[in-house]
Amino acid sequence: MTDSQKLETSRKPRKPLWRRILKWTLRVAVVLVVLLIGVWSVWNYVAARSLRNEINSISAAGEPLTFRELADSIDKVDEADDAGPYYAAALALLRRANQDKRDEVQKKLNKVVEKASPAPPELLADAQRLIEDNRLALEMLDQGLAMPGCNYDIGIEYGISVCLPRLSSARDMARTVSLRTELLALRGQGDKAVDSAISSLRMLRMFDRQPVMICCLVKIACLSLFIADVPVILEFGRPSAEALGRLQDALGEAEKSIDLKRMWIAERVYSMEIMRNLISGRRELEAGSDFSLPIPERWPSRLASPFTRTMATHTLQMHARFIAVAGKDWPEVLDAMRAIAAQQRPSALGTLGQSLIPAFERATVILGRTLATVRSARLAIMIERYRHARGKLPQSLAEIETAQKSPLDPFTGKALIYRKTDDGYKVFSLGDDRKENNKAKLNSGDGTDWGVYIRLLPAPPEQ
Repeated sequence: MTDSQKLETSRKPRKPLWRRILKWTLRVAVVLVVLLIGVWSVWNYVAARSLRNEINSISAAGEPLTFRELADSIDKVDEADDAGPYYAAALALLRRANQDKRDEVQKKLNKVVEKASPAPPELLADAQRLIEDNRLALEMLDQGLAMPGCNYDIGIEYGISVCLPRLSSARDMARTVSLRTELLALRGQGDKAVDSAISSLRMLRMFDRQPVMICCLVKIACLSLFIADVPVILEFGRPSAEALGRLQDALGEAEKSIDLKRMWIAERVYSMEIMRNLISGRRELEAGSDFSLPIPERWPSRLASPFTRTMATHTLQMHARFIAVAGKDWPEVLDAMRAIAAQQRPSALGTLGQSLIPAFERATVILGRTLATVRSARLAIMIERYRHARGKLPQSLAEIETAQKSPLDPFTGKALIYRKTDDGYKVFSLGDDRKENNKAKLNSGDGTDWGVYIRLLPAPPEQ
């Protein structure tokens, strides 16, 4: 055998092409997996450290990180002074089966008020029956009025599914109290109508321990129901000067409870709770020692942890910007909020934070409008007290400011507008567009003025 033949026989046979391709494909895949694991690990470490630093800065500032800390950030009330159990009982006793009938009766009463015509006796009887159906619930609510504090837990810690039924019941309760207030005013029982309205105002304390955005929006919806009742009380009820003073004080307390900064802090706690569940993979929060409740905010995969942590950091940074401007006075806080919204740029990793911007900007506007109507109602009561004492309307707000200063327009920082009309007067804010809109009805939506319109009507006959 020749040397060339020996060399040829000693060579290994060449592998097929497909086997060589498969071999290199596996090698490349292994390298890519190792690189991805490395990148994922580094990203996860950096994201975790950034999130931890952000949380540490919140803690160092003495701001709450959990719902328990949020609730403990306001004075806790002794059990004997707590209105919470009364409000819980009132919501449990509320008969919601007749809410359609209640809404129908209230619409008819509103038409009577609008036309300033005598209410038909059968309509008043229907309203009275609805009030009697909920007598026990209203009694519990009224008993809570005298309690100095409230520890009521709206349940947001355990998820939206727990919180929403309570919020819905609170809204229904506010509607029922509003019906009672209007009925008393139409019957000329002004002082009792004031007491009913104050009871409704005090009920709003149940939202204050965990004032996330959804709770605040329901709270101001209930407050708006009351503000709509103020003209009815003043026009038909003719309350005494002493009752007007109590009503003015109750409105002042309600105004102080509209706390934009606390709402944003609560919303940050809620976002942190969502992210905490996403990162840890928890599927539920313990609501007690013997049962648990599912929450809707969950992410099934832990592979997204770096993304989730990065998104959480961006979200907390966004919240920090909101909270930083929340301490400003009106209208600077609205301008600052709009400036934040204008400066933001789309970010794939800041999805949750970015989604908060329009919601928070809109919530700020809504809170400002509610504040405008509350201040307008307070000023209207001041005018009524002046009219009762002097027998005439003031020519300008300067005439009523000898004893106390009138509230300012939250959207302009200037005095609310007081204007006489042919049948009474109106007090209003220019609204978020900061322009007077004479042709539009007050409180009718975007681009309108926000306040109250009071007619000077003769005292209604005794019913």
